[in-house]
Amino acid sequence: MNCQVHKNHSLPYTLILLFFLVLFGGCKGGATPIDSQPQEEDQLLTPTRTVGTGSGNLSVDGGSLGIRPGEIIAITPGTYTDLSFSNLTGTPSQPITLVANGSVEISGGGLSLENVSNLVITGYKKSKNIFFHDVNYRAITLSGSIPHGLTLEGIRLKNVNDYAISYNNPTPYDGTDATAFTDFKLLNCEFENTGPIHIDGGLNKLSGAINNGFCKNPEIAYCTFKNCPTSETLLYMGNVEGCDIHHNTLDEINANTEKHNGIFLLLGNGSVHHNKCTNHQGNFVRFWPFSQGTKPKEVLLYNNIVWNSRKYSALEVQSFENNIIPGISTYCNVKVFNNTVGKMNTTKPTVFVGVVVDVYNLQGGDIQIFNNLSFNQVETSSKDNVWSQQSSTTPSLNTNNRYFATSSMAGLTDEVSFKLLSASPAKKAGLYQSFINDDFYSTKRANPPSIGAVE
Repeated sequence: MNCQVHKNHSLPYTLILLFFLVLFGGCKGGATPIDSQPQEEDQLLTPTRTVGTGSGNLSVDGGSLGIRPGEIIAITPGTYTDLSFSNLTGTPSQPITLVANGSVEISGGGLSLENVSNLVITGYKKSKNIFFHDVNYRAITLSGSIPHGLTLEGIRLKNVNDYAISYNNPTPYDGTDATAFTDFKLLNCEFENTGPIHIDGGLNKLSGAINNGFCKNPEIAYCTFKNCPTSETLLYMGNVEGCDIHHNTLDEINANTEKHNGIFLLLGNGSVHHNKCTNHQGNFVRFWPFSQGTKPKEVLLYNNIVWNSRKYSALEVQSFENNIIPGISTYCNVKVFNNTVGKMNTTKPTVFVGVVVDVYNLQGGDIQIFNNLSFNQVETSSKDNVWSQQSSTTPSLNTNNRYFATSSMAGLTDEVSFKLLSASPAKKAGLYQSFINDDFYSTKRANPPSIGAVE
């Protein structure tokens, strides 16, 4: 085991603060950072012990070292080949923290996490001191006992040949959190030219009612994804409940692929909101809804900006009979509202349309579509340039959506911020709903609200 340990010793680390805006160089005008999260200075954590020599393979076994809940373990700055952490179990109130107080690079290899729970790995949300690059296979792999309360924060990944993050939980879900991957958080991370985040799992009655890999209440927020030419799907969750995916920015995705894919492909239920996806190919979100148990849950898609796709609509919702199992699972209800979507389907394939949302069969579920702003749609056969009916399900509510031939006719200031001019016809043109609180930039909504993602 290549592990150097210094207990109760604080090294005089120098924090390298990188002051920058996450601007995507060379993009075609659509990519800007989401600025609604305050960027306060990182506050360095004081470690209880330090591991690593600054090079080689770092392997840490929490059981062998007697690492206890609440400890803060600093990784010695340097360039490593591989990292491996195992048997690290904190508690919800006293997680174990692995921290990079200086630059920690992993060149060529990856990070293995085995038998970990209530663990925080942080390079700090602003500094992003943990950097994986030129990874030959997978960057971050989870295995062993089912993780609970795992947080990955302030990590950069560049040039990853396979999965950026991979977890396969084969354990059948028995209705308890013990068999579920719970409370996973991926925060303030950067992905450039990587493969997908792949959280495997499934619910399928044709395979003998397989119900495994259940992922409950994950949060993916304040991450950037850029220059991923062949990734196809960047985020896959095969059996998810209550996902909260928000304030992420995507640009230049799938430049070299032609498949009809979902950049975020989610099976289950939850919310996708306050995201921005520009200069891409494929649906930004393909949500295939179902609910664990007998009570229908919701899929909410709102406050997203989606602009300039070579193919397909911004969003897709579609449920499958295989996922609906009496006594085990049921349908979802869907709301699609206050999204700004423009310039879809620019290569004009005649088989598919390019609008805000494609609506397929929801297996008994209801869909409401309102307050969406659509403009400059290149190819569409839909009646209102906002939604296209692909199967038997039709919206129970389809109101206060507006289509404009150009962004200037919609009263947008530009195709970068997508903000509204004071005289925009989208201003205060929306349907008021009590649950509509803020816009893409966290500005409080008016009553009535504006249509689109920006108030």
